[in-house]
Amino acid sequence: MDVKAPSSQTTLLILLGASEWPFAPEFQGSEAFAKAAQRLKAYFLNPRPFGLPAENLLDLFNSDQSADELDVEIGQFLERRIAATKVTGNAARDLLLYFVGHGGFVGRDSDFYLAIRRTRMDNPRASGLQMMSLADTLTERARHLRRIIILDCCFAAAAFSASQSGPDQVALEKTVDAFEVRQKAVGVPTKGTTLLCSSNHKSPSLLLPDGSSTMFTKAFLDALVHGTPSPRNRFTLRDVKDVATDFLSEIRNAPKPVVHSPDQSEGDVADIPFFPNPWIEEERLRRAEKERARKEEEEQRHRTEEERVRQAEKERRHQAEEVAKLRQAEEQARNIEEERTRRAEEEARTHRAEEERVRQVEQVRRLEAEKEHARKAEEEARAHQTEEERLRKTAEPPSDVQPFQDPVVIETEMPRADQQSSKELIRQESQVSRGEERVSRRKVFVGLAAGVASGGIVWWILATIQRGSLLFLIGIGAEFLLLIVLLIIVSTWARRR
Repeated sequence: MDVKAPSSQTTLLILLGASEWPFAPEFQGSEAFAKAAQRLKAYFLNPRPFGLPAENLLDLFNSDQSADELDVEIGQFLERRIAATKVTGNAARDLLLYFVGHGGFVGRDSDFYLAIRRTRMDNPRASGLQMMSLADTLTERARHLRRIIILDCCFAAAAFSASQSGPDQVALEKTVDAFEVRQKAVGVPTKGTTLLCSSNHKSPSLLLPDGSSTMFTKAFLDALVHGTPSPRNRFTLRDVKDVATDFLSEIRNAPKPVVHSPDQSEGDVADIPFFPNPWIEEERLRRAEKERARKEEEEQRHRTEEERVRQAEKERRHQAEEVAKLRQAEEQARNIEEERTRRAEEEARTHRAEEERVRQVEQVRRLEAEKEHARKAEEEARAHQTEEERLRKTAEPPSDVQPFQDPVVIETEMPRADQQSSKELIRQESQVSRGEERVSRRKVFVGLAAGVASGGIVWWILATIQRGSLLFLIGIGAEFLLLIVLLIIVSTWARRR
């Protein structure tokens, strides 16, 4: 037969018990019971290590329901979740029932019951959760499941005095009897019942001194949390019992956990690897962390090497860029120096050319001025000679002309003073007229000289710019034409004078 291993998805958990009993003052209430139940619930619901789905948990701790109502609630929960898990493909395979609180006995046969919150001391048989009734419900509703029953029970002081062997031993015997199946087999069971509870303790109080939990539940949870050094990733209920015993051995008058399997019809359920072994997980995590640290260190070295190479490459590129910039700067400086030298040479050539042009212009201007000065001097000499000739001719009348005789003048001579005044006036007028004529001649000569000079300058510029061109020949022709026109004008004016 194919037997599937336990898992969190195929496990059902029922949590029972109470932390106070309003109708049973003989049972000492304590928050330690509630804290123990809370820690137990937190462990199983925690995704690591167990990871029980919340819908697979029935929490009836400190419930105000009666024993009968609790029995109905348990039956309905088992029926509902077994059917639901089959639909999802993860059929329920294991049932874990955990009780934290007080237990008691009733009747001549010392029938064992679990004290719930509604338990009354005046009738505990009717108000307490009878172990026989609970066993009937579990074996009937969960008959195809592996059942693990864990009882963390405290007993009243009166129970120790009334029982010769101790109430815990009686409770264990009664519980074993309730679930006992005389048929036994060897193998991996798919169903059956195993029991873990405390025994052989001498104190009615099983609470820790600080009230944080019960001794038994704390040892049980410590065993589950710390695990055991084993190569298996899950450990059995007997493994949990051994680890819990080691924890409890350090506490005085602590209970001693025991395991019994009253139903071994297919094998011992206590030998099924049920609980996750956190030691294996922690070891795996340690190895994974060590491997992660090694890889991280290797990656860090790799990153450091890459960073070193990157920095070296960056430095090499930086040096190459600096060399390129230096070469570029040197090239730019050389180009600038060459450009500056070229411009200086060009400016020097331009300056020398300008000086040569100015010198030539100045030389031409000086020659023109000398020519103009000579021409003016010659013209003034000719004008002066001409004027003297004209005055001489004017002062001497021609021989064929008879002097004019004024009858009045002949008959009446002017006084010598008046004659002198008249001669002086005529002489002054003659001088004025000669000055005006001289000025007029000078203007003409100046205009003639200016025209000749301007024509010569134009001809020289044209000869300098475009020697041998058509424009140069036209300039030469225009210059000679202008000279001829000016000479004709001067000759005509001189004949008219």
